[in-house]
Amino acid sequence: MCASGLQRTLSSLDHLLAHHPLSNTFSDTVVDAIETAFQLKSTQAARTYHLSIRDVGSGSALSDTLKTHSYLSKWQQRYLHAAIRVVTADIKAGADATTLQLVLGYLVRGAGECSARRQWAFVQAVNAARDVLERERGRERARKRMRKQEGDEIEGRGEGEEEEEEYLREALHTVIDERKTQALHTVFLEPTLAYARSVYDSVMEGDVDVHGANTYLAVLLATLGVRLPRQALLHDEVKAVVNFLDADLTFTDSRGHRRPLLPSLWHSENLGRATGSLRSNVTGPGPELCKPGLPVRRHEFFFQGSTALEVAHAAVAGWGGTDGERRRRGLA
Repeated sequence: MCASGLQRTLSSLDHLLAHHPLSNTFSDTVVDAIETAFQLKSTQAARTYHLSIRDVGSGSALSDTLKTHSYLSKWQQRYLHAAIRVVTADIKAGADATTLQLVLGYLVRGAGECSARRQWAFVQAVNAARDVLERERGRERARKRMRKQEGDEIEGRGEGEEEEEEYLREALHTVIDERKTQALHTVFLEPTLAYARSVYDSVMEGDVDVHGANTYLAVLLATLGVRLPRQALLHDEVKAVVNFLDADLTFTDSRGHRRPLLPSLWHSENLGRATGSLRSNVTGPGPELCKPGLPVRRHEFFFQGSTALEVAHAAVAGWGGTDGERRRRGLA
């Protein structure tokens, strides 16, 4: 089984740390990040800055980020420190500050919420660093090609070929990771979000990407061996999942026709799209979700269990539903 996108990013951070070890404390790095991200005038202003980003997080930018950091495992703390340093340096070099603002917002929110939220914030920070490192590698490759075109010889032709092969390998991994992530959203997360919205459960809607995804990721890994860039928190409680196949989800199109949601959502041209931006042969505004036609129990998936790991075990063992139900879902 190949390494996940997260593991490859952590390896890149390891390589960076080997050449440029962490020199500042995490607190100093965060203060620098806050001052840079929000264009504050002084270190003191950064230390007392109150962050407030709608639907992202609100609280003390410094103390709440430090609190989230303290809750993480030791190995995660090191990578979080490195990731924030990387993204901050990118902004100082002229990049847009929005990504770092969001990362700090996620970390602030994690201070007052559950372990799953903090793990999710950690992954967002690492992913932000991944994007920076990929851009830097792309620029370095472009510079080497330019020097070669201008007649400067690059020592060791074999080494150059190896670098090109590594570039192609990384590009392929990136495309595969993107497609797997899009498939996760389209097949599992968007139907769950659609259900939550259709029953007006805003709390469940907000938990789908943080909690529900852990259960779905665990089932995919246990049954199919599919490893996504994001790793499942296996001991997370089963929450914000639903048997969406049994919910009879529908939407009303722009012509007033009620149509099944999943066949439209799962059409190949809609891979990675949200339900509000479905492409179909019906023109007009996005679909209006209808109340589910059949009652289902919230926070329960087809396979039973109280944690993501238990649900994954149940999926492998084949527990869940009658033979007829399993055949209908393609599980028998």
